Amino acid sequence: MPTIYKTRGNTTTVTRMTVEELVEMIRGQKYGRELKTYREVWPLKKASRMDDERCGLELCVEEPKSVPRVCVAAEWQKQEGKMTPVAYNGLVMLEVNNLKDTDEAIGLRFFAGRQPQTLLAFIGAEGRSVVIICRAELYPDCRREGNVLPTEEEQVRRFHYNAYAAAQKF
Repeated sequence: MPTIYKTRGNTTTVTRMTVEELVEMIRGQKYGRELKTYREVWPLKKASRMDDERCGLELCVEEPKSVPRVCVAAEWQKQEGKMTPVAYNGLVMLEVNNLKDTDEAIGLRFFAGRQPQTLLAFIGAEGRSVVIICRAELYPDCRREGNVLPTEEEQVRRFHYNAYAAAQKF
């Protein structure tokens, strides 16, 4: 089950939902007004170099915080003010960024949605990216008794890394 993070003021709430509920949330444009505001602000970002030499985006105006964020790879919960993992679900998210415009994003979303390994594809919050969700397979070298997804943190990390690398090839 994916986890949705929403920030209102200084408070972050967490909601776990099924993939079907996530699809309905996107289709129903539950956060349509927030996305519209976010997309209006997105072009006002500029690239910058951080102290550690990584590139980042700097916003020229205050960024709207009301657009929810989605973590598809695991269920999380908030316990005593801290985020703790509940379960790994084997979903992998690929994001194709910096597309020319929304029309290019729509075309790529259509193409990705027609691939057999794609579980879900949607346009990113800024309107110029596509998010592709795939379900990881248990390959022979990762087989576990009963074909159960890994639960130990290091096993999950290795399995997810391999699943992400395999999904990128498509």
